[in-house]
Amino acid sequence: MTNLSLTAAYSDVAASAERREDVLVLATEWDPTKGGLSVFNQKLCRSLAKLECRVVCYVPPMEGAARVEENVLIWPAKLVSGVDPSTNGYLIQTPIVDYPGFEAFAPNIVIGHDDKTGGLAKTYRSRWPEAKIVVFVHTYSPGIRPYKVDGAHGARRAAEFDELEALISGADVVACVGPHLHDQVSGIAEYVGTKQLLCFVPGFGPHRSPRTTGSATRMGVLLVARTKDPELKGLPTACAAVLAAAVSKPELEIEFRILGCENGKAEALREDCVANIDSPLVRVTVLEYDPQPGHVAREMFLASVTLMPSAEEGFGLVAFEALGAGCPVLATPHSGFAELLKTLSVELYEQHVVGARETAEESQQEWGRRIRALWANPNKARDQVTLAQEALNVYTWEKSAKALLEYIGKLP
Repeated sequence: MTNLSLTAAYSDVAASAERREDVLVLATEWDPTKGGLSVFNQKLCRSLAKLECRVVCYVPPMEGAARVEENVLIWPAKLVSGVDPSTNGYLIQTPIVDYPGFEAFAPNIVIGHDDKTGGLAKTYRSRWPEAKIVVFVHTYSPGIRPYKVDGAHGARRAAEFDELEALISGADVVACVGPHLHDQVSGIAEYVGTKQLLCFVPGFGPHRSPRTTGSATRMGVLLVARTKDPELKGLPTACAAVLAAAVSKPELEIEFRILGCENGKAEALREDCVANIDSPLVRVTVLEYDPQPGHVAREMFLASVTLMPSAEEGFGLVAFEALGAGCPVLATPHSGFAELLKTLSVELYEQHVVGARETAEESQQEWGRRIRALWANPNKARDQVTLAQEALNVYTWEKSAKALLEYIGKLP
């Protein structure tokens, strides 16, 4: 199995592959209204197009008319009688692309994401038997199931492995997003005989300089997460951490902002958080999920720190986005982001990752201590962001996409 796009993979990426590809990408949406996977898909498509691939992103009918954005053709499926246009049922039909600049489009690479479109990508082999099927793995379901609100871990564990096995079996390339997922999936990949297992690191940047202004008595702590599964995203840990930071420093007023609540549930979540924190030193603001990347980047820039305390995180694009916005990050060790930092330097890892302690209470206190430390030394916090930005600049979307194409080009 091959570890792609880690530090060594970027030391000498070939200037450009002579072969240009037709790439079909299957997605549940183009504009990112559903979270990080859609943002990832956009950036992947655009980076492949920059490498002069002809890229078609096949989306549901409700995406509107066909159009080209940054050389990517967004191609909505046709409505099918009896199929809900908001579901993946549109993929039962093969796309017949008829658009200027994409004449005679015949993909030799078909890309799907996770269980959303990964399995469906493999069904296109009958239409284009020479095409290489690439399945991106963004989540490790057996790892996150214990933290889901449905409480069905025991009953679902075997099914989760069955679904993962079905997802990766038969793909020409299984691209795991980050080293954490690569390690998690490697066992089941070996079990089913999948040899082309790659570690794909998302691109970092562009980035801006850290904020130079701030308050000596107030601190903004930001949690950007879809809160449908609060334990999975570490919401209880975040609440306990801001309380620990506030109680030990009563002169410090903390504004705890949560961005990513389900529509219509912001006030109820805010009331729960206020009750759990139970301190006048912490003000809680809960915002619904915002699909506008610029709005999220602004919230991150204005924050003193962005938390990513997830119990389990496949990669953790939020941490990349926060550092890109110039905001300090404190992240869970159970993530691809943390493991990536560890490959770059121990110093980076220790600055941005909060290690686990023997008990949940001790861990929460450690998160609070790390929050206080950033507030106490803002110059050091800014230096840490700058150091991380400089180290992560080696990872770009174009380099990752180029490395992926070159690997696919070497397959028999």
